[in-house]
Amino acid sequence: MTNDTIVDDITFLLLPGLEGTGELFRPFVEAAPPGTTCHVVGYPDDPSWGYREHADFVLREHVPDGPFVVVGESFSGPVAVSVGAACPDGLRGVVLVNSFVVRPSWNAFSRLPWERVLSRPVPRWVVGWHLVGWDRADDLLPVIRAANRKMSGATKAARLRAVFAVDVRDDLRRIEAPTLYLRGTRDRLVPGWCVRQAELARPDLRVARFIGPHLLLQVRPERCWEAIGSML
Repeated sequence: MTNDTIVDDITFLLLPGLEGTGELFRPFVEAAPPGTTCHVVGYPDDPSWGYREHADFVLREHVPDGPFVVVGESFSGPVAVSVGAACPDGLRGVVLVNSFVVRPSWNAFSRLPWERVLSRPVPRWVVGWHLVGWDRADDLLPVIRAANRKMSGATKAARLRAVFAVDVRDDLRRIEAPTLYLRGTRDRLVPGWCVRQAELARPDLRVARFIGPHLLLQVRPERCWEAIGSML
């Protein structure tokens, strides 16, 4: 699929990363092929929510009428998997972007003071090293900081703790639609073995690897659309 290809009648349901606003999807949406419909989800600022509540929210309020593909970025990969496992009418595919189906780090990290850490402005070195690469850090730093300011540190900390305990491998096996993993080879946030865990749980998982950082949809949007088009 190129940027001139129209994806008829399919809505792309975009589920955001840890910041939860959906505002970081703008470059990806702007790069969509003409005629493509994107529905961006923003999560409520609620620190009582875990993965089940996020998935229930999407299923209850955001599943489109008609054919759709659900795209889960980073934190929302397990949400997309659970939505896909529910087999809603119209589901045509599930896409995970630099995400995971089982916790990507030691559970001990959940005991760190994440509320304080995540209440502060995102440091430039985190954006450059972990999220977008140094060549895009200055361009995207204001956007990333603005989106993060709209969600409380308590809510982001609760989401991070959910990450440290998640395991949706059984849900991944139940998805009946084609499933794709987009992997940035320069992702320094989600370990590479997370891809292998997903492949072990679902041997028919398609994996598209190309050069890019953690925020792949923001830095390599055209390449991501091409990879998604190959699944449809």
